[in-house]
Amino acid sequence: TFALPHLARSIGAEGAFAWPPVSGGKTLNAEEWTKQLKALYSGLAKGEHVMATVFPGFKDIYKQAGVGESFGGIPSRMGATFAESLDLALRAGSPVVQIASWNDYGEGTVIEPTRGAGYKYLEMLQKRLNVRSHGPADLRLPVMLYQLRKRIGGDAALGAQLDQAAQLLFESK
Repeated sequence: TFALPHLARSIGAEGAFAWPPVSGGKTLNAEEWTKQLKALYSGLAKGEHVMATVFPGFKDIYKQAGVGESFGGIPSRMGATFAESLDLALRAGSPVVQIASWNDYGEGTVIEPTRGAGYKYLEMLQKRLNVRSHGPADLRLPVMLYQLRKRIGGDAALGAQLDQAAQLLFESK
């Protein structure tokens, strides 16, 4: 089991997973969050189990929603935070890198396609991981499939063709 760094030892977890290092409602600049993550990742050289993390920024809504105090924030810097946290995580030497997170709008850690950011984060991930088997256009295929399903209504024959297309997508074909 893995836990947040400040809880890992006290609950007997096998290791810690990195998370955007926000606390106390403060906004952290790149130098501050990089320093905290590097300190955590330095445990890997000592044999500690650490899961590295990648994030586009952090901006929670907890205080505005009336559900608690804000943890703080990390500006996205138009994608620079994602790129830098990804590079740092990949260099850390952790056998596992997590992305925090796919669609957590409540914490501002969204990398899924949005109207505002488009496919920026997924394309950046493709490029940094040197994915050559699929290009940026392939990232748009699931949305196209969804839109086609909405458009055809109850047409069973076309639905069967789209099912086949979905299966091919899942098989990376």
